[in-house]
Amino acid sequence: MLKKVILESDILIEVVDARSIDETRNFKIERWITEKLGKELIIVASKADLVDEEWLKQQLKSLPFKTAYFSYTQRKGAGSIKTLLYTLTYYIKKKKKINKVKVGIIGYANVGKSSLIDLLVRASKAKHSPIPGFTRGIKWIKLRDDILLIDTPGIFDSEELKVEKCNIDPNKVECYSYVIDFLERIKDKSHNLEDLLNIEVRNKKPEDILKDYAKKRNFILKGNKLDEERAAKEIVRLWNEGRIAFK
Repeated sequence: MLKKVILESDILIEVVDARSIDETRNFKIERWITEKLGKELIIVASKADLVDEEWLKQQLKSLPFKTAYFSYTQRKGAGSIKTLLYTLTYYIKKKKKINKVKVGIIGYANVGKSSLIDLLVRASKAKHSPIPGFTRGIKWIKLRDDILLIDTPGIFDSEELKVEKCNIDPNKVECYSYVIDFLERIKDKSHNLEDLLNIEVRNKKPEDILKDYAKKRNFILKGNKLDEERAAKEIVRLWNEGRIAFK
C-alpha cells in the first residue's frame, strides 16, 4: 500500500513525531519521492502539544522541505497545512495541466497519520466517500474540488525498530535495547518522565533507570530477578499513548 500511495499522489505528507523528528523520518523514502519521482513532499510534525512550540518551529525550519505541525488533542494546525496544500495545488495544476491534485499521507505506525486525516477532513467539512475514476482499492476524500486526500495512510516498514517509530508491539518485540538507547538520549532533557515513572531519572544510567522502575512497579521474575524487559515495555506504552512530553 505504501508504494501505491506514493505513486498515486502528487503531494506527499510525511508525518513525524514532534518529540523525535529525525528519528521518525524515513530519509530513503524522502529521497525516492523528491529525487527519483520529482514529487512535492511536506513534513508535518504531530503531537505538537507535547513539546515547546518555539523549539519545534526552530527544528522544522532547519529541514530542507516545506513543514508544518499540528496537535490533534488541541485541534490546531489544520489551517497552516491546508494553506500549504492550496499553494502547492495551484502550481501542480499548472505544471501538470490537471484538474485534481492527489495528496497522500505516509509515516511510521501510530505516529499520527490518521489523526491528521481526521483533522483535515473536519477542517474542510468533507465527507468520507470514494471518488470514481482512480485506482481500485484506494479511497479518496474530497478536501476541495481540486484536492483529493487518500483516506488510507501509507505505513513505513520497520527496518530499524526504535521507540520513536512507535511501531513496537510489546507482545512480539523485545524492547529493552531500544529503550536503553531512548533513555540515554532523553534522560538529561526537560521532560515529564520522572513524574510518570515516579523515580529519579536525571544523571542516572539507562540500565539503572529500568532497574529502579522495575523495582518500583514490582516487576519480578522467578528467582527474585527484576523484569527489566517488562519495565521497558511500559515505557514504550507511555510513549505510544503520548504521555511522555518535552517542555
